[in-house]
Amino acid sequence: MNDTIEAGRDSTTRSQLDRLLAMAAERDPVRTAIVHPCDAVSLGGALEAFRIKLILPVVGGLIDGPLAFDNAISPEAADAKRIVSTVAGVADVLIVPNIEAGNMMAKQLAYLANAQSADIVIGARLPIILTSRADGRLSRIASCAAACGVRHERTRPPR
Repeated sequence: MNDTIEAGRDSTTRSQLDRLLAMAAERDPVRTAIVHPCDAVSLGGALEAFRIKLILPVVGGLIDGPLAFDNAISPEAADAKRIVSTVAGVADVLIVPNIEAGNMMAKQLAYLANAQSADIVIGARLPIILTSRADGRLSRIASCAAACGVRHERTRPPR
Protein backbone atom coordinates (compact mmCIF):
# COMPACT_ATOMS: atom_id res chain seq x y z
CA MET A 1 0.00 0.00 0.00
CA ASN A 2 1.41 3.41 -0.83
CA ASP A 3 2.33 6.04 1.78
CA THR A 4 -0.46 8.45 0.74
CA ILE A 5 -3.18 5.87 1.44
CA GLU A 6 -1.55 4.92 4.77
CA ALA A 7 -1.24 8.59 5.82
CA GLY A 8 -4.90 9.20 4.93
CA ARG A 9 -5.98 6.15 6.96
CA ASP A 10 -3.86 7.28 9.95
CA SER A 11 -5.36 10.78 9.94
CA THR A 12 -8.90 9.37 9.67
CA THR A 13 -8.29 7.00 12.58
CA ARG A 14 -6.71 9.81 14.64
CA SER A 15 -9.72 12.03 13.89
CA GLN A 16 -12.10 9.28 15.03
CA LEU A 17 -10.10 8.76 18.22
CA ASP A 18 -10.03 12.49 18.93
CA ARG A 19 -13.83 12.69 18.54
CA LEU A 20 -14.34 9.67 20.81
CA LEU A 21 -12.01 11.09 23.47
CA ALA A 22 -13.75 14.48 23.30
CA MET A 23 -17.14 12.78 23.82
CA ALA A 24 -15.75 10.77 26.76
CA ALA A 25 -14.31 13.91 28.36
CA GLU A 26 -17.78 15.51 28.34
CA ARG A 27 -19.28 12.65 30.35
CA ASP A 28 -19.12 11.90 34.05
CA PRO A 29 -16.56 9.35 35.30
CA VAL A 30 -17.91 5.81 35.60
CA ARG A 31 -18.97 3.78 38.65
CA THR A 32 -16.68 0.81 39.21
CA ALA A 33 -17.22 -2.53 40.95
CA ILE A 34 -14.79 -5.32 41.70
CA VAL A 35 -16.55 -8.57 40.81
CA HIS A 36 -13.97 -10.75 42.48
CA PRO A 37 -11.24 -10.20 45.05
CA CYS A 38 -8.23 -8.96 43.12
CA ASP A 39 -4.49 -8.97 43.69
CA ALA A 40 -2.45 -5.85 44.47
CA VAL A 41 -1.42 -5.33 40.83
CA SER A 42 -5.04 -5.38 39.63
CA LEU A 43 -6.11 -2.97 42.34
CA GLY A 44 -3.16 -0.77 41.34
CA GLY A 45 -4.70 -0.53 37.88
CA ALA A 46 -7.95 0.67 39.45
CA LEU A 47 -6.04 3.27 41.45
CA GLU A 48 -4.37 4.45 38.25
CA ALA A 49 -7.77 4.70 36.52
CA PHE A 50 -9.00 6.81 39.44
CA ARG A 51 -5.89 9.01 39.34
CA ILE A 52 -6.51 9.90 35.70
CA LYS A 53 -10.23 10.40 36.44
CA LEU A 54 -11.62 7.47 34.46
CA ILE A 55 -13.51 6.13 37.49
CA LEU A 56 -15.21 7.73 40.51
CA PRO A 57 -14.42 7.26 44.17
CA VAL A 58 -17.28 5.38 45.85
CA VAL A 59 -18.35 4.31 49.33
CA GLY A 60 -15.47 6.06 51.09
CA GLY A 61 -12.94 4.45 48.78
CA LEU A 62 -11.96 4.23 45.19
CA ILE A 63 -14.01 1.22 44.20
CA ASP A 64 -16.68 -1.02 45.70
CA GLY A 65 -16.54 -4.76 46.03
CA PRO A 66 -16.06 -7.53 45.86
CA LEU A 67 -19.53 -7.90 44.43
CA ALA A 68 -20.94 -10.93 42.67
CA PHE A 69 -21.61 -10.22 38.99
CA ASP A 70 -25.39 -10.08 39.47
CA ASN A 71 -25.04 -7.65 42.38
CA ALA A 72 -22.75 -5.41 40.33
CA ILE A 73 -25.09 -5.09 37.34
CA SER A 74 -28.62 -5.77 38.59
CA PRO A 75 -30.37 -3.30 40.93
CA GLU A 76 -32.96 -6.00 41.67
CA ALA A 77 -30.30 -8.51 42.77
CA ALA A 78 -28.53 -5.90 44.91
CA ASP A 79 -31.85 -4.87 46.51
CA ALA A 80 -32.87 -8.48 47.15
CA LYS A 81 -29.60 -9.05 48.99
CA ARG A 82 -29.91 -5.69 50.78
CA ILE A 83 -26.54 -4.47 49.54
CA VAL A 84 -26.04 -0.81 50.42
CA SER A 85 -23.75 0.74 47.84
CA THR A 86 -23.66 3.55 45.29
CA VAL A 87 -22.25 1.05 42.79
CA ALA A 88 -24.18 -2.19 43.39
CA GLY A 89 -26.61 -2.79 40.56
CA VAL A 90 -25.38 0.14 38.46
CA ALA A 91 -21.67 -0.51 37.87
CA ASP A 92 -20.29 0.94 34.65
CA VAL A 93 -16.94 -0.87 34.94
CA LEU A 94 -16.21 -4.36 36.24
CA ILE A 95 -12.73 -5.21 37.54
CA VAL A 96 -11.82 -8.87 37.30
CA PRO A 97 -9.04 -10.84 39.01
CA ASN A 98 -7.08 -11.89 35.94
CA ILE A 99 -6.96 -11.82 32.15
CA GLU A 100 -8.72 -15.17 31.77
CA ALA A 101 -11.71 -14.07 33.85
CA GLY A 102 -11.80 -10.76 31.99
CA ASN A 103 -11.72 -12.50 28.63
CA MET A 104 -14.52 -14.86 29.64
CA MET A 105 -16.69 -12.00 30.93
CA ALA A 106 -16.06 -9.82 27.88
CA LYS A 107 -16.94 -12.63 25.48
CA GLN A 108 -20.13 -13.47 27.40
CA LEU A 109 -21.24 -9.85 27.39
CA ALA A 110 -20.40 -9.44 23.69
CA TYR A 111 -22.09 -12.61 22.49
CA LEU A 112 -25.02 -12.86 24.90
CA ALA A 113 -25.85 -9.17 25.37
CA ASN A 114 -24.41 -7.56 22.21
CA ALA A 115 -22.19 -5.41 24.43
CA GLN A 116 -19.46 -3.20 22.97
CA SER A 117 -16.19 -2.82 24.82
CA ALA A 118 -12.92 -0.96 24.97
CA ASP A 119 -10.26 -3.33 26.22
CA ILE A 120 -7.01 -2.08 27.74
CA VAL A 121 -4.64 -3.15 30.48
CA ILE A 122 -3.49 -0.41 32.87
CA GLY A 123 -0.44 -0.75 35.07
CA ALA A 124 2.42 -1.08 32.61
CA ARG A 125 4.58 1.86 31.50
CA LEU A 126 2.12 2.36 28.65
CA PRO A 127 -1.52 1.23 28.40
CA ILE A 128 -1.83 -2.06 26.52
CA ILE A 129 -4.57 -2.41 23.91
CA LEU A 130 -6.10 -5.84 24.29
CA THR A 131 -8.46 -6.73 21.48
CA SER A 132 -9.58 -10.07 20.10
CA ARG A 133 -9.25 -11.16 16.49
CA ALA A 134 -13.05 -11.48 16.55
CA ASP A 135 -13.63 -7.90 17.83
CA GLY A 136 -15.46 -5.53 15.54
CA ARG A 137 -14.29 -2.14 14.32
CA LEU A 138 -16.09 -0.18 17.07
CA SER A 139 -14.41 -2.18 19.84
CA ARG A 140 -10.99 -1.73 18.23
CA ILE A 141 -11.45 2.03 17.85
CA ALA A 142 -12.82 2.34 21.40
CA SER A 143 -9.82 0.38 22.75
CA CYS A 144 -7.42 2.68 20.91
CA ALA A 145 -9.25 5.75 22.20
CA ALA A 146 -9.18 4.48 25.78
CA ALA A 147 -5.45 3.77 25.55
CA CYS A 148 -4.80 7.21 24.03
CA GLY A 149 -6.83 8.82 26.81
CA VAL A 150 -4.88 7.00 29.51
CA ARG A 151 -1.56 7.89 27.88
CA HIS A 152 -2.62 11.53 27.45
CA GLU A 153 -3.63 11.82 31.11
CA ARG A 154 -0.34 10.30 32.25
CA THR A 155 1.76 12.74 30.23
CA ARG A 156 -0.27 15.88 30.88
CA PRO A 157 1.40 18.34 33.24
CA PRO A 158 -0.30 18.73 36.65
CA ARG A 159 -2.97 21.43 36.85
